[in-house]
Amino acid sequence: MSADNAMQPPASQRLPKETSASAPAATDSRETFRFKFCERFGCAIEEYDRLAFSKLVFGHARVVAPLIRLAIPEFFGEDYKFIEYLGHCAGARDLTVELQEFKDANRLRGGVIRMNFNLRVSGRKAKHLFRDLKNQERPSATALPKPAIIP
Repeated sequence: MSADNAMQPPASQRLPKETSASAPAATDSRETFRFKFCERFGCAIEEYDRLAFSKLVFGHARVVAPLIRLAIPEFFGEDYKFIEYLGHCAGARDLTVELQEFKDANRLRGGVIRMNFNLRVSGRKAKHLFRDLKNQERPSATALPKPAIIP
């Protein structure tokens, strides 16, 4: 099994989009995190889960994730659910809901190893990346031409 395949969730962990109450079962519009993420990183929609996991997981966990997946295939199940639901977020309110649900899931079902050693996806990284992708669509103040000074 290659490292790339080890980062891919097993088929049993991939959930249909309509299983979450907060994740709409809509197609990927230009407003969703998944669309913007794939556009920014040049990946196909089918590669989103794997690439988002590798971007959002804590750095030290990225190194051991393939080994953990071999030993405990369902270990990153909550992370892949979060990534799936995050992909449907189009606004700050959606993001807040998904971050809170992910935090609650980690608190209730995370386990000592997962939480104490941060062997999981980072909600903070997800929040910062979401904001970066949202801000990317707006022209920055520095990109606007400066008004001419009339003597």
